[in-house]
Amino acid sequence: MMEMNFNGQFDNFSLKSPNTKTTHKWNLDYLHADFIELKALFWAKGSWLTITDVIGHYKDYSERLENITDSSDVSDLNDKWNTKFIEYFDTIKSRKNDLKDIYPFELDATSNYIKLKEELTNKNILYLSLLICSNLNNFKEIKDLLTKEFEKISKLAIEEYLKDFVFLELGENSTLRGNTRSKIEKISSVLNISYRENEIKNISSQASKEKGVDILAYKSFEDKIASMIIVLIQCACGKDWKSKTAETKRYETYLDFYKLKPIHSMSIPYYLSSENGFKDSEELGNKLVFERKRLLEFLKDEDSFDELSIKNVVNKCIEYENIEV
Repeated sequence: MMEMNFNGQFDNFSLKSPNTKTTHKWNLDYLHADFIELKALFWAKGSWLTITDVIGHYKDYSERLENITDSSDVSDLNDKWNTKFIEYFDTIKSRKNDLKDIYPFELDATSNYIKLKEELTNKNILYLSLLICSNLNNFKEIKDLLTKEFEKISKLAIEEYLKDFVFLELGENSTLRGNTRSKIEKISSVLNISYRENEIKNISSQASKEKGVDILAYKSFEDKIASMIIVLIQCACGKDWKSKTAETKRYETYLDFYKLKPIHSMSIPYYLSSENGFKDSEELGNKLVFERKRLLEFLKDEDSFDELSIKNVVNKCIEYENIEV
């Protein structure tokens, strides 16, 4: 695990409160559960973060629930605050029930309290890594590093799921050199399919990004005929991940897939899994989804995780004490 420069990330660091008008609508319980967990990560070590602490923070820094209710009665408003945040703690409890020992926090279920475990396993730290990656707005100085690390984590998990597939990294960790045009031409050669020259010539010769695909996985046959399973995977950490769900489709324009269209997939660090399917998933369509719970399920090689720099970030967060929460 390499040493890293935090580039001032933790100088005068404070958690940015959820914006309940934009990114953190009140109905998006999985995002508010994430913020409560992030707050618990930075909370005084060994101390419980209570539901009262959390409500107090939101009352100080977020859009007030009063602004989206018709009531002005103080006791009624307090009930609404408590009811809403009990819902968020219920989401946290369901995570604990789903993940068992993998979940890195302790809960006092009757009182709606949460605190970080004193002893953390590699799987606990992996969970915290994904939690941090889902909150890039709080880690802007190391945003690029976290994005690269999330692509690595995604690849490790998906390699376990798609065993015997060959993987190409096209995103931040790509080994392919040259501009976007030349990368697409190389991909077509690897897959033994044609590229559509009239389409890729519309891509600027100055462009070098992957154009929506961070990881490509395929499983070929000995006959080398290109009718095979190909998976195009987009990795997205930011709160704007839903705006990127169609980006892998571009490759159906650039490449002439033979007989069989590729499977489109998305890897995100958010916890969307629930007993009723994926939360907040209208834009996901028919994609193969890897979200936090699924990634944790297939992150089996914990030795590989030791090589990731993000473990340093998690440890820094755990050690950090001078934060305003």
